Formats: sequence, C-alpha cells, structure tokens
Amino acid sequence: MTLLCVPLVSRTVEAMQADAAAAAAAGADLVEIRLDFIEGFRPREHLPSLLRGCPLPALVTYRPNWEGGQYDGDDATRFEALRLAMELGVDYVDIELKVADKFISFISGSKPEKCKLIVSSHNYESTPSCEELADLVARIQAVGSDIVKIATTASDIADVSRMFQVMVHCQVPMIGLVMGEKGLMSRVLSPKFGGYLTFGTLDATKISAPGQPTVKELLDIYNIRRIGPDTKVLGLIANPVKQSKSPILHNKCLQSIGYNAVYLPLLADDLARFLSTYSSQDFSGFSCSLPFKVDAVQCCHEHDPVAKSIGAINTIIRRPDGKLVGYNTDYIGAISAIEDGIGGPGSKDAAISPLAGRLVVVVGAGGAGKAIAYGAKEKGARVVVANRTYEKAVSLAAAVGGHALRLAELETFRPEEGMILANATSLGMYPNVDGTPIPKKALSFYDVVFDAVYAPKVTRLLREAEECGIKVVSGVEMFVRQAMGQFEHFTGGIEGEWRSDGCEKFDEQCPTTRGVRVIFRNGKNIVLSLFRRQPQFGNSRVSDTMPNCLISLARPAAPTLPHSHLTNPRHPATPTATAATPKPNTPPDPTRPAPHLTLHHQYSGTLPLPISLARAFTSSLPKEEEEEMTLLCVPLVARTVEAMRADAAAAAAAGADLVEIRLDFIGSKFRPREDLPRLLRGCPLPAIVTYRSEPRPSPALATLPYVVLSQAATAHRALDWFDTGFAPNWEGGQYEGDDATRFEALRLAMELGVNYVDIELKVADKFISFIYGSKPEKCKLIVSAHNYESTPSCEELADLVARIQAVGADIVKIATTANDIVDVSQMFQVMVHCQVPMIGLVMGEKGLMSRVLSPKFGGYLTFGSLDATKVSAPGQPTVEELIDIYDIRRIGPDTKVLGVIANPVKQSKSPVLHNTCLQSVGYNAVYLPLLADNIARFLSTYSSPDFSGFSCSLPFKVDAVQCCHEHDPVAKSIGAISTIIRRPDGKLLGYNNDYIGAICAIEDGIGGPGSKNAAVTPLAGRLLVVVGAGGAGKAIAYGAKEKGARIVVANRTYEKAVSLAAAVGGHALRLAELETFRPEEGMILANATSLGMYPNVDGTPIPKQALSFYDVVFDAVYAPKVTRLLREAEECGVKVVSGVEMFLRQALGQFERFTNGIEGIVSF
Repeated sequence: MTLLCVPLVSRTVEAMQADAAAAAAAGADLVEIRLDFIEGFRPREHLPSLLRGCPLPALVTYRPNWEGGQYDGDDATRFEALRLAMELGVDYVDIELKVADKFISFISGSKPEKCKLIVSSHNYESTPSCEELADLVARIQAVGSDIVKIATTASDIADVSRMFQVMVHCQVPMIGLVMGEKGLMSRVLSPKFGGYLTFGTLDATKISAPGQPTVKELLDIYNIRRIGPDTKVLGLIANPVKQSKSPILHNKCLQSIGYNAVYLPLLADDLARFLSTYSSQDFSGFSCSLPFKVDAVQCCHEHDPVAKSIGAINTIIRRPDGKLVGYNTDYIGAISAIEDGIGGPGSKDAAISPLAGRLVVVVGAGGAGKAIAYGAKEKGARVVVANRTYEKAVSLAAAVGGHALRLAELETFRPEEGMILANATSLGMYPNVDGTPIPKKALSFYDVVFDAVYAPKVTRLLREAEECGIKVVSGVEMFVRQAMGQFEHFTGGIEGEWRSDGCEKFDEQCPTTRGVRVIFRNGKNIVLSLFRRQPQFGNSRVSDTMPNCLISLARPAAPTLPHSHLTNPRHPATPTATAATPKPNTPPDPTRPAPHLTLHHQYSGTLPLPISLARAFTSSLPKEEEEEMTLLCVPLVARTVEAMRADAAAAAAAGADLVEIRLDFIGSKFRPREDLPRLLRGCPLPAIVTYRSEPRPSPALATLPYVVLSQAATAHRALDWFDTGFAPNWEGGQYEGDDATRFEALRLAMELGVNYVDIELKVADKFISFIYGSKPEKCKLIVSAHNYESTPSCEELADLVARIQAVGADIVKIATTANDIVDVSQMFQVMVHCQVPMIGLVMGEKGLMSRVLSPKFGGYLTFGSLDATKVSAPGQPTVEELIDIYDIRRIGPDTKVLGVIANPVKQSKSPVLHNTCLQSVGYNAVYLPLLADNIARFLSTYSSPDFSGFSCSLPFKVDAVQCCHEHDPVAKSIGAISTIIRRPDGKLLGYNNDYIGAICAIEDGIGGPGSKNAAVTPLAGRLLVVVGAGGAGKAIAYGAKEKGARIVVANRTYEKAVSLAAAVGGHALRLAELETFRPEEGMILANATSLGMYPNVDGTPIPKQALSFYDVVFDAVYAPKVTRLLREAEECGVKVVSGVEMFLRQALGQFERFTNGIEGIVSF
C-alpha cells in the first residue's frame, strides 16, 4: 500500500509535536520532520523530543536551500544531525543525490538496519524526458539508496505521464511526484502507479512543496486508500480548475456506490494534447469545462446528437476500443434550472415551457453559451447573444435564428419588459469574483437572472440582481443537474445514490440541494430524487431545484441508422456491417422523400431536429448510384490563347480528365467572342471555365435596433455576415473589371457547350439571376469559396456547404489554407458527409494531403498542374506527380495512408521510393510528404487505423518516443524513432531503422565491397566523430558503440553533446572545436545534422581545412546527394559515403514494417 506522509514544517519543536499528533488523528501513516524549518535547531536537544514521542513512523529531512530547503549551513553539520536521527531510531532519512556519496561515506557502517535511506532529486523548473528520468533512477540506485525519490515540476499536465511511465517500471521502491497544480494527479494517483508514498499536508498553509493536497482531501475526497492499479481515472479538464466543486460531488457519489474510480481536477493547457497523452483505457471519462467545450468537439471520434447540434461538449467518454464519445449535459441542466426559476414549483406540470415566447439574452458564445442558446430555442424562446468577440455572437445568433449584440450594448438594450438574462461567461468566477458581464443599472430590465458560474455561489451578478429585486437562479442548479447526466455516462448506468449532504464543503456551497438520488436501470430509465431545503436569498427565494419526490424520465430507444464506411481522419467511426458505400460524385435524388427524423433527447422527450443535424443524419443514409472516381483537372494559366491550347493538349497527353480554363490569366487581351470558341471547340478534354475576380468588399453590416427576425431575414443576415466576416478579401483571381463583363463571358461559354462554369459564392445569386433560364442542362455550375488565410472549423465549413447548396450549385467547391497540417482533417470531415458533389482542397504545402487523398474522401475532382511554374493556387502538385508517384487512380476509401513526418519535408525522396515499391507489390497504400509542426498533434488528429504508418525525420525523431505506446528495444535504447506503426487497436509502435542503415553504410564505406565478409566490423577500435545529438546522431552513436568504435559527439548545444556522449561512454565537443580536433589519424566523421540539406545547400558542419584529419566522411543528408561537406571532403582526397546509402537501407526496413513483410521488388 502507498503510504500517506504528512510534512511537518512548523518553526518550533512544540508546534511540530502538535502537528504530528494531528497527522496521526487525521489518518496519516508517517510524518516527514523537516529539520530545516525549525528556528534555532539544536540537534542533541531537539531530535530526542521529536522522535521519541512521535505517534507515527518518521522520515527526517534536513533540506539545503540549493535543493529547495531552508538550511544554508555546511554539510558536515546537517550530516551529523541526520546520523544522530539514525542512532535515535528514525525510520527513514532523506538525503539529496548531489551529496549522497559524501553522506554515505560520512555514516559508513553506522546506519541501522531498520532505517531506510531515501536518496532524492528535485527539479523546480521542469519534468525531464522518460529517458532522463530513467537515467536518474539508475544513478540514485547506484549510490546505494533503499528508496528512490524524484520530484519534478509540471509545465503541462502531460508532463506527469512521464513520471508515471518511470514509476511503473522501477524495480526498487520509488517516490515519484510532480510539483505544482498541474502535477496534482501524480500525488493522488501514486497508489495506482506503485508509488512508495505520497504527501498530504495538514492544511494549505503547511506545505513543503508546491501543489501538495491536504491529507483530508486525499482521504475524504479522493479516497486514496481505495486507489489501486485497476482504478479508473475520471476528472474535470478545465483552465482554471481550482474553483471547481466537481471533484467533491463526483467522488462522493462514486464512493457511495462502490465504483472503483477517482475524479480529479485536471488543469490543462491543450485538450487534444491531454487526451492523446492519457489515452489508456483507465482514463475513462472526463467532464469538460471552460475553455475547452468547443475544442472538445474536434477531439471526439463520435458525438451524441445534442452535442453535435450545439457544437459543444461537456462530457467525454472513452469506449473500450479507445474511441472518444462526446456528450452535452449542460443543455438540460441550464434550461431546466432557468425554467424552474421562471415558473416556481408549479412550472413542472405546465404543458408549455415557461420559456416559450420569452426573450432570453445569452451572454457568451462559448460552450455553455451555445448549450443555453440552443436549449432556449428548442423551448420556444427568442434568443439574443451578446459576446465580447462580436463575430462569435453573430455566428451563434445565426445558428439559433436570433440576434447578436456587442457586449457593451447590453447596458442600453431594452426592447421589451420581462426579459431573461443568462450569463455563460467566466466573469465573476473565482478568483476574479468582482467581474460581472453587465452594469447593475441595466439589470432592472430583466425578470430573471441566471449565472452559470457556481463558485462562488452568489456571484456579483446575482448579488446585484437581488439588490434590484430580480429573481435569481444560481449556477449550482445547473451544475448539479448536468453532473447527474455525466455520472450516468461515467458509470455506464450503475445503480447508485448521488448525495451532497455527505460533504461539508459542498453543503456550504450548495445549500439548496442536500442530496440527489439517481437510479439507472439497464440504461433505459432514469429515476431521481432531489432532497432540498428552502433557503432565503435576501428578499427573493432561490428557485426550487425539483419536487421532493421521485421522477421517472423514460428514454426511448434511438433509431438504428446505417453509417458511412469511410473512417474520419480525425475521428474514425466504427463501421456497421450493413454500411453502404457512399457515391461521392452523385447528387441526391430530389424526388426521393427525406426520411422522417426525430431526436429523442435523453431527458426532455421529443425535440424537433435542427436542419444541420438532419443533414448529418441523412448523410449516413445509403445511396443507390454507382460510385464515380475523382477527376483529375489541370489548370490552364498561360497568358495567351495559343499557349493555353498547347497546354490543354499536354494535359490530355499527361492523362488528365479535364482542364480548367482560367480566363482571368489571359488578361486585358482576352476577347470573349473571338477567344472562347478557339479555346473550347478545339479542346481535347472536358473543360471548366473560370473567370476569377478580385471581389470588392461589401459595406459593413449596420447595427440595427432589435426586432424579431423572420427566418428569411435571419438567413440573409447570416449570408451578409459571411460576406463581411468570413470570406477572405482576395479571391485569388487576376480579373479587376466589372461583374457584368465577366458574367457575359461565362454565359457565352455555356452557350458554346462548356462542361462546367465556376462562380464565387459572393456573387452566385447575382450570376444565377443574370443567366436565368439560359444554363444548358449539360453544364454544371460550380459555386466556390476561397480562404487564403486559414481553414475554418468543421461547423463553419458545414454551414458554408449548406449556403453554397442553397444558392443552387450543382457542385460545391471550398478551398482553404493550411496553417497546420491538422487543418486538413476538418476538410476531410466535411467532404465525407457532403450530399452533393464537392471539391474540397486545402492550399499550401501543408495541405498537399487534401489534394492527393481527395479520392479517399469522396472529392469530385482534384487539381494537378502541368509543371511547378503553372500553378493556379498554392500547393498544387503536378499531374505527373499525382499519376506516377502517388498513383492517384488507385486511391480509394480503403487505401492506407503512409508518409514521412518532417519539417522541412519537400526535399525528401521517400515518397518516390516508397510509392514505387508499394505499386510494384500491389499494396493498397499511398506514401505522402507530411509537413508537420507538432508530431503529437499530427498523430492524435490522424488517429484512424487507415493512417497506418509513418517515417519520422528531422526534427521529430526524439519527440516521437513520447508519442508511441510501445518501442522496440533498439529505439528505446537509442531514444529516437524513425518508424511509427499504428496497430489495429490504435496503439503506436516505434522502431529505429536509422541504426542499421547508417552503420552498414559507414562500414561499407570504410572497408569496400569485401568488408561484408569480414569477421570483425571495420568500425571496431576506430574513433568516430558524430556531429549532431538528435535522433540520427543518437542512432549513429549507439550503433557505432555496439560495433566497438570509440565515440566523440559534437553539437551546437554542448549540453546535448555531453548527454549523448555520457550515454555511449564517449567524449563531448563543442561544434567550434571540430576545427582543431585531431587526436589521432584515421578518424571517421559522421554528420547527423541538417546542415547542407536542401534548400540550405551551402551549409556544412566543419571547415574544409579540418576534413584532412579524417579517413572517411559520412553525411546523413541525402538531398542533395553530394552535399557541400562531401564535395569538400572529396577535394581533400577523403573517402566519402552519401546519405543515400543510409536512406536506402533504412527505407527497406521501414517498407517491411509498413507492409508486414509482404514480398516485393523495389525499383528505381
């Protein structure tokens, strides 16, 4: 059992003795006596008093200030005090690793058998890598410790995972703690991961290190005695999180039903990183609060209909298969609380919601604001949204058919009497309790004021509303109700009792709700009872929570709907056995009646299904037409008609399916009546005609007085908002003239029989009116929107698709820009659910994947240029690359995705090599260059089994170790990964193929063709200088060491050189020292940095004059093949080995991993 230790940090012996007695009474197992805290400490006098009367086993620590303690004297004095404690029979003594050898020599032969020696290391700045922590454990063990103690600091909550990994593999007793609020999890979960002890303070004023909880919290709230290896971990992911009462409420409930789980406050900075880091099945469910409720939608693989409709999630459940499912219980919690606040105890029996017809002003457009706005709309209320960021208010208001305000406008907004105010922001939340979203004088405009903030219970907003005589509803009401729904999801429907009266702290904060009985039977019914009392809130009574009786809320079974067989790249869905294959290029049959869809909410009965949600459901219905392949289109961007005609012929010869004639590139010389017939009638391929303009911005939308808007008016306002707030200023074209001229040219193209015409969404209505009745049946209208700045969210993209469909498009085209490669996943999600033909492309080098994988996700067409000088948008590959390298004709829904994750990546030859090999063996996969900024984010985003394997190059080889669930022994030893494989269960396995690739290449370079048969490696005994201490450098250094070489490591960051050199028993140099380093003849130089790599081909790690010191020079850089380093080495008469040799050897090992050893031929 993990021991619970209370640190004693009082300033006097008497106070410490009193605290020791209090620790025993509180249920601790031992105390840590911090001698360095005692003022005027006299060992011979004070130690006997402290130890002989101590009611618990004791750990004595005398911490110096250089290790975070209070003592600033000499070591001999404190060593003597610690030795005296041993003689007096103390159970444990703690000494710092830095002086452990010295202390052990000092006490040589005098440590009693009973006394255990804890050797400790404290890091008050960060948490090192797993490898560094493991090395630290080994060093502590080596000095002769009985117990290892390591305390680090959490810069991010994900840091704690590294401590857990080391703890579970440690073979001696270990205390592993991560300090700070973000490290709390390490203290509470110490029993789960085998920690020897954890610390709990007597109270918050008596801590010995940052982030320590109290012993009462550990025992009463977290029930630490019941935590073990099988305990499930739940928690609230938020920032800030300290104010939350959720751990008190949830843990009391879990304890009352005997459910083996613990609920923690989880202070996170990045939700996606947290979920990908803690991906074990034991981390099974989370509440999600500010500011992550909207971000959580992107992190979940599946969503319940309400959460999907709202666009915000407050509950995340990890299924046994690892998939994350998102729910929203804020909706019913907030709306039922507000309804009760309006109508009082009798409102529950009303046939019509008391919200119907009322004007609800929602402050905030985040997750809680969305839930309240959607809920109020479903109950028949009229909704106004006010937000500090006006654009977000506009977006939410448009989604619920309401009106948007700037936050400052609330002060004078009073269109009618009897309004309801709902604050869904964090204004007023602890610790910033003086915040309020609206001036006190404006509160008199409202009948009811609700505040979602529940800590403090009486916020400034509620207090001032009370003072104005307004009825108020506390966020506690919402908190308790939404928590009931979360509890059901967390426990899977276990029968139990939810009570708050067992916890004094929660009772003080939530006086209205003494206990809530929640009974779940087979997941089909909810029976609950709230035991309440009637407090007074000044002159107005807080609304009752629920009647003091049992209420049964039957939940009807959800309809069974078939799902798409396509896996979503960010959130792969589990296919059903009867799923039908989607047909991406066929629009839905307008004569086919839409299915009748009704949403059965788990608490509220039948609700009308929003249009956007209906689209999501209907998108998964099977389609009846035959599947069509994605077309390959070549843009023609020449400046003359003759050049365009020549390029059209070249496109046909290259294997394209159609061409896009960009009239705007011809410029002022373009004469429609003369040039269009020549371009179209002789064109060897079907054609799209595009005449792209630079749109003129519309006037800003004027601020209008409040009116109740009709649905039609709301739709027009939403479209105006898109024009002014979403569309980029530049649509990417060359034409600067008036619309009438280009509209006439496009109409002429239709008359001449063109197959497709592309028009921008901004002017689509105007163009359709212009050509009314004259569009031939054969001609398809593409309506397009381009964003040259970013890729919007899935919700915004889906809304954009709907708006393009609404204007009458035959084909939807959306092109956005990738700021990060994960942006592409948002486009993929929208493409697979779109019910009309769609062209979805993400521009820029980071968006290449969208162009190559368009056939996998049902894109209508993709673009490939004739050559790199003839692109019409950033990031277009050539048609030759799409056909010959990526074999785009063979890509389909079942194609596996492989690739090299690197930055930069353009220089890589891996796609050419791997795709040639994959094609030669008929393996259904494509290998892509993947320009990533963050490997963890990439891997967590593209988590579908279809994204099955990756090469890992600079600068991610070391970072990849943390991203993989398992590692082969070589990769683990080296501490760098070059190959990642995703198993069918989603786990990532890391391998290192650089090791054998580099070493074999260098050995062959040393010994020539005959070296392969030598009994002894030609590296044995040689001095090998490795330049670089990253992933490739580690692989070469470890490999050379295994072959018997002596190692020197040179690196720009000297500390990294020292670290790697120590690991391989070598010597470290600063990079500048290479110029004069010549200890012996016949050395070997191996460059493992990116110096000299394309495009910075003039870089080199070592001056030319120093190359004469070496017999062999190897450069891991292979693009260009002959780097400056190799060229200058050859000029000095030195034997050289190209990185191509390493590249080919390691690629063969990767190919075997990717294909599970399929036999094949690699050709070049």
